[in-house]
Amino acid sequence: MSVDPADVFVPEDAIEVVVRGILRAGWDEDRTSGEEPVIRHGWVNRTGKSPEVTVSNPEESPLAGGSTGFSGINQSGHPTQEVDGTVTVNVWADRDRTNENPRKLVFEMKNEVQRIIIANALVPTSDDYSHISYMGGRRMPPETDVKPPMWRWQILVGYGYGPAQS
Repeated sequence: MSVDPADVFVPEDAIEVVVRGILRAGWDEDRTSGEEPVIRHGWVNRTGKSPEVTVSNPEESPLAGGSTGFSGINQSGHPTQEVDGTVTVNVWADRDRTNENPRKLVFEMKNEVQRIIIANALVPTSDDYSHISYMGGRRMPPETDVKPPMWRWQILVGYGYGPAQS
């Protein structure tokens, strides 16, 4: 697997890199009509030659703590936070990227992402993240500004970490 140029700019412990790694490790192409997509963080490569799974747009906020966002004080006297967040996973296909019906393949890839995330939901994903979770998704309208039209399903993956020192 070649190195994604965007990897140079994103730390290994960034949530989009962690989720990408989980998806790569768990992908079963037998569940997606024999297709193994390119799994990357960032946005879709419009000139790509394979179906894609992209991980992007992390958003997070303190879980509790009122106006300060701090949920407690650790043994060293430092404020702590527990943080919940989401990251978006998109699955993409068009007729030029697959011999399968792209709508069918997008649906199968969505199911595979869901299966992998649920299988890893309660497993700490790294020293930094306490959990990940499948939080639903939606079929997006086809992207008709490109030919052939590109089909996409958008999935929301939740995650949490903390308490962290400040």
